[in-house]
Amino acid sequence: MFEIDPFAESTWRNYSKPAEFPGFDRALRELGGTHVNGHPMLRLTWAPDHYQVQLGRPRRYYVDTRIPTRKKLARVYYQVKDFTDPFASWQTVEPNDLGNYPGEVYLHMVHHDREVVTIARQQWCIEQFFPPERLGDTPEAWNARRHRMFTPPETGLPEFGDCDGPFPSEGLYRLVCFIDRGTEYSYRAPAPEALDLLRQAWQSREQYHRLFSRNKEVANAYAAAEERDRKRLKDLNALLDDELKPYDRAAEGDAFVSVP
Repeated sequence: MFEIDPFAESTWRNYSKPAEFPGFDRALRELGGTHVNGHPMLRLTWAPDHYQVQLGRPRRYYVDTRIPTRKKLARVYYQVKDFTDPFASWQTVEPNDLGNYPGEVYLHMVHHDREVVTIARQQWCIEQFFPPERLGDTPEAWNARRHRMFTPPETGLPEFGDCDGPFPSEGLYRLVCFIDRGTEYSYRAPAPEALDLLRQAWQSREQYHRLFSRNKEVANAYAAAEERDRKRLKDLNALLDDELKPYDRAAEGDAFVSVP
């Protein structure tokens, strides 16, 4: 039903979300829990509905790379101007009304508005929530590079502007896996088998889960090494102090005893 044949253009379309799966959503929430800000750590998403700002505007993120991105003619309109009036301004006119503005009196300029059509993967996907502090970026670094030269596909002309949009201060959802039926772009509805596979992966992940960041782990390792060195020096000083204590003759005999 949702299969796209890369060799049949008639199938190249973005389907709307086919259904809701509250039981699957509930199972994901039980497995992953909820972040302190209320976002579920795992969620089910219809891939064509996931947008992210790229090249100046929100665009579909999970692209079906088998299908070329195309420009589609969305609207044709004209702008006309009365050249007998030096103060006349340009007017926007629909093609059906162009006859009311004869070329003997009006200048005509045709415009073709095109939209970029991107075909997304027609699949369900499971995503994981990453809070802003775990994105590997900072608002300062993000904002320093978001305004730059880029070429939007709608015009094909380089321009300077906001390429990436504002910093995702609420966090981002990133892909965990697509739900398919054995081949990369095949469609499959969310099923218990997908949950079982996710539970296994989640358990394996928890075995290697870090309670602290890598920087914190390194700092803790250095602190532990320094503590070991301090203890070793303390024990060594205690041993040397005991070995180098002054000695005195005993009251009887020639034996030496240590003086406390």
